[in-house]
Amino acid sequence: MSIFATGKTHTIVAYAFAENFRMSKVQAELGAAQSLMDPKDSVSREVPGGGWVYAYNFGCLVFWNVSSEIRVKEIEQFRVRREGGLSEPAVSEDFIVEEDTGERPRAEFSRLILDKVTPQRAEVVALTVAQSAAMSYYESLLEKSQSKLAAMLIQLEQKGQVGRSPAKLHRFIAETVIMRSEIVGVLHLLDRPDLIWEDKTMDGLYDDLRAVFDLKERFQALVHKLDYIQDSAEILLDMARDSRLFLVEIAIVFLIAVELAMSIFR
Repeated sequence: MSIFATGKTHTIVAYAFAENFRMSKVQAELGAAQSLMDPKDSVSREVPGGGWVYAYNFGCLVFWNVSSEIRVKEIEQFRVRREGGLSEPAVSEDFIVEEDTGERPRAEFSRLILDKVTPQRAEVVALTVAQSAAMSYYESLLEKSQSKLAAMLIQLEQKGQVGRSPAKLHRFIAETVIMRSEIVGVLHLLDRPDLIWEDKTMDGLYDDLRAVFDLKERFQALVHKLDYIQDSAEILLDMARDSRLFLVEIAIVFLIAVELAMSIFR
């Protein structure tokens, strides 16, 4: 039986947080060691009482065969040790891996069937679930950004302007650019992990596993939404600048008229 087993069914739960993690600090704060993947991206350790916890630099914790009570305890301990604290989980996702030597290895909706769970396979599955949780977190952020943009468009429709100061739009565009940078940071982890190169079973299942979570399609949808939001915000910013320039031109014309009037009066 696999060292990850508590039975034939393995439960994986991923939590996405608003904060990103610095692996050099998380390694000490979580009491974790370097994972089998790139240590700049993830660390892992065995949980007392059984199970494993994985931490990823894009702000996700994944628990493998860890009870809900111990998960809460682990997160709270991490929050206390972590510099700057830790927010409450913004998103959680769960997944099931079933070990069955008599079944054909395959990925199905909400579960993966394997003949055997190894540490390498466990890390691949944990990473995939973490990426899905991160995607869900960014999807929720984009919904808020779309709501902000919709409010600006309604104001433009009703008042004919989006405000005289472009500072609000500057901040909005900056938020979008930062979000794009973070999402691209998650994307580079979507590359095929080195751990499965010599594992024909996982190599064959990897694309199917990602398809279960629609990672590729969801990422493309995020990028399209970001492009739309950023382009729309830049158009609104140009309109706000044009509005300010128009006011400046009026002020200049007014000053010239005042100067001419004073000259005539003298």
